[in-house]
Amino acid sequence: MNEDAPELAGGSWGPELSRVGEKANFDYIAGWIHDTPDWSVMPNLRLEQQEANDIATYLMSLSEPTDTPEDYSHLEDTSLRETGNMLIRHYGCAGCHDIAGFEKVGKIGTDLTTEGNKPIERLDFALHTHEAKRNHSDEGISYNHKSFFEHKLIKPEYFDEGKIFESPLQKSRMPNFGLSENEVTQLVTYLLGSVDSDIPESMQHNPVGKEKAIVEGWWVIKKYNCQGCHQVIPGQVPAIAELPQYKGENAGKLPPSLVGAGARLNPEWLAKFLRNPAMSTKHLNQNGVRSYLAIRMPTFNLWDEEIGILVRFFEAMSDQTSPYFPPAMPDLTEQERTMARENFLGMDCLNCHASATSTEYDPSVIAPSFVHASERLKPTWTKRWLWDPGSLMIDTKMPKGLFRKDGDRTVVAAQITDDLANYKGDHIDLFVRYMNTIDMDEATTLQGILEAERAKAPKAGDEEFMEEEEFFEDE
Repeated sequence: MNEDAPELAGGSWGPELSRVGEKANFDYIAGWIHDTPDWSVMPNLRLEQQEANDIATYLMSLSEPTDTPEDYSHLEDTSLRETGNMLIRHYGCAGCHDIAGFEKVGKIGTDLTTEGNKPIERLDFALHTHEAKRNHSDEGISYNHKSFFEHKLIKPEYFDEGKIFESPLQKSRMPNFGLSENEVTQLVTYLLGSVDSDIPESMQHNPVGKEKAIVEGWWVIKKYNCQGCHQVIPGQVPAIAELPQYKGENAGKLPPSLVGAGARLNPEWLAKFLRNPAMSTKHLNQNGVRSYLAIRMPTFNLWDEEIGILVRFFEAMSDQTSPYFPPAMPDLTEQERTMARENFLGMDCLNCHASATSTEYDPSVIAPSFVHASERLKPTWTKRWLWDPGSLMIDTKMPKGLFRKDGDRTVVAAQITDDLANYKGDHIDLFVRYMNTIDMDEATTLQGILEAERAKAPKAGDEEFMEEEEFFEDE
């Protein structure tokens, strides 16, 4: 490996890439990154071609140059094709890999559905049978299912020892997966439990409702490695959070936590977002919600069924009622809209939240645009969020104490306009109703007012200049 290459970093879910340049050429790697095949579990990162080329160049730089063979004559030997065809079938390569022409090839492994029930005599201890039957200690091979499974998983060719084969093809075809001790224990436990049940199916555990939604959802979460970038349950640390660029003050640049996502997000919007995280058919090279993040939510090749499973999973994890019916939101009067808009700007919300037209990474922005809030967020969640954001998201930078109690209602805690001070309704309710009306036009209006006010404000150094002018006038 290149001595100048950095130490390995990142998660362990996908294949290790430090030597991928020895396996594939530049064009293949760049093409794969830029336009990931639909059948791949790897998502489409929606990169520009130059970005894909830059990543491919970096990956190629990690590998040592490989020696190019001078003799390619074997590629013209047609008999090798038939031999390769036979070996693919023999070793069951199509059991894991998609290979055109081998779609209907059967599996080569033993059916393990009820392996724990199999009579001990049918487990092939081979030349270790006598040794296993005589051994009554915990060390070495013993004549029982547990010991057989352990030895087979640790060293698949163990039971070939001492045999004489007429052909190497007669040897065990099971690969050595390099399993850890803990993984072996987990698999042995599973195999020992793979037995025919005497319990009637009606009495067996068959999850339904929210429990079923959670069980099914975890399969999809783990299939696409959602937990690699997002916190899915409290206390879980995503692999990406361990990278040095997301430590300390940069922790705020991480993808959002999904804890409580079912209570926060409108399920209809969530399904739409999972289909198109860019939230646009034109600007694909952006984050549809958090444009201020340098890291981008990729596009996964999710089936419609998987999208439904994920939506139900998050709802069930947050103990939400399904289907979701948005609460009725009374229309704002013109007076209420004016009050809400003036005080919304007065509370400096746009100092942290992305602008209406923001489509690129901006390090000064730390919160999403309000444009999608009405269709994205559940009003009941937004009310709780405005009152006490820390109770819903531990490490949020959203300030607490924006509102205070005034009898049975909430009111803005900071200085407000006279109109809002005389308003008898609940201030949080008013702000939530106003946020529910912020579309692109309203957000553009807000941005225009804010920029106009900033233009009027004295710039740095202006006050000092004015003081000097007044001094000379006095003189």
